[in-house]
Amino acid sequence: MLTERQSTLWTEEGWGFQDTYVNNRRTEGWTYDNDGNTTYAAQINYEYDSAGKMIKTDRNEAYETEMFRDGAGREAKRSQRKWDGEEEEWEAWETNYFVFSSVMGRTLTEVSQTGSTGRCRWFAAIPAETGLVNEK
Repeated sequence: MLTERQSTLWTEEGWGFQDTYVNNRRTEGWTYDNDGNTTYAAQINYEYDSAGKMIKTDRNEAYETEMFRDGAGREAKRSQRKWDGEEEEWEAWETNYFVFSSVMGRTLTEVSQTGSTGRCRWFAAIPAETGLVNEK
């Protein structure tokens, strides 16, 4: 049974938090929507679309992330910006796009707004339905 979680948001330092789960993972101070999705936890707000997919997270005067999906519900774009405490203003949005292959049935790569490739996923030419390729 899961009773505790330690997590760091993305790769930024200082985003760590720790919470203990009790009462069916309902943690004091956390809030949930009617579908059981977390809407607030550890000073982080979460928003979901009507299908229950996360579309936004933010932490006041720290960061903001928005996720956009294609018609099939797959993540197609993610934009993120950080708060500059010294300048007391938001930095520019950084956007990444996810390139999905209908042939492979997977996201193949992540491309930045400038066109540089981020995470790239390569697969053998084996259809996903065979179960021989297990990429998560």
